[in-house]
Amino acid sequence: MKVFRSAIGFMFLLFVAFYPINASAATLNEAQLAVKKAESYGGSLKWQMSVERNNGIRDIDMKLYNDTKTYYQKAVTIVSSLKKSTAKTQLEARLSSNVKQQIDKAATYIDALKVGRSVEAKRLELKKRNDSLVMNHETVILYNNLSAEIKKLDRVVSRVYGKPNRDAFREKFVNPARLEQNRIIYPVSAFIELERAKQELAKNEVNVDYVLDRFILIDRFLEKIEQESIYLNIASNLHLLEMELADMNTFDGPRVISVEVVEDAVNTIRVLFKGGEADPVEEEYYEIEIPYEVGKNSVIGFEHGGYEYLVNIYWNEGQFGGLFAHVIELDSRIIE
Repeated sequence: MKVFRSAIGFMFLLFVAFYPINASAATLNEAQLAVKKAESYGGSLKWQMSVERNNGIRDIDMKLYNDTKTYYQKAVTIVSSLKKSTAKTQLEARLSSNVKQQIDKAATYIDALKVGRSVEAKRLELKKRNDSLVMNHETVILYNNLSAEIKKLDRVVSRVYGKPNRDAFREKFVNPARLEQNRIIYPVSAFIELERAKQELAKNEVNVDYVLDRFILIDRFLEKIEQESIYLNIASNLHLLEMELADMNTFDGPRVISVEVVEDAVNTIRVLFKGGEADPVEEEYYEIEIPYEVGKNSVIGFEHGGYEYLVNIYWNEGQFGGLFAHVIELDSRIIE
């Protein structure tokens, strides 16, 4: 009998050696205490994200945020060691809704605040350029950087929990950035089209239609530019490019020699055409949609004698009153 018992004891020791009993398995009470502690941290973290309670957007306490993640992981480990039961399922659900959700919400809030501050920094950079009325390649880069960052912030803010929080982020970061963006959108757009026209005109074979499209767009943008110095600078550069294009025009038909305002007529102009030296001066009357305005230009298209014309007119006050037009014939061709 002693030998038999010894053999049984030896076999038991071998079983324990190869299949150790899980001595670290937690009790239900330990798991409940761990979940409760994690929940207390999750509750504190929740209030960190309330713009209503905090009277606006504030930095989240990163120590609290990291401690909440630490105690959440500890509680998850302890609860996962429990045997499958209704109590275990309930504890897992509490950890998910009361702690994990708060951690995820805080992560999105922190991300939105980080991107928001990046947007604000880029907004201030562009504001300096706007205030100094400088329109060049660097201004375009600053504008594009801000535009990209605003799009990024829009995506991040849309994931922030709670409408009051989302509204607060948009009010603090998105709206001011868009206002600054809108201050310069037309000068930037005109400048970009001006550069595209320059690049095309520098080629050996110029796509005239492409250049004319750029001129028409620039003209539309000029109408909406409020900064006088930027307007004059872009209009002056456009004028030079138009003369460069006009010099390339080898059209043999009648040329536009004059554009006049018809007195007592609404938006009506009188255009004079002249062919060769022996050809008589011809005239046509046209109604235009764009009103005359001193110091502004108008790109106008019309037809005459089987030809189509595109001209740019700069309106100025005449020496003895009235309006005087400086005309550049941008394009002339046979009607196809």
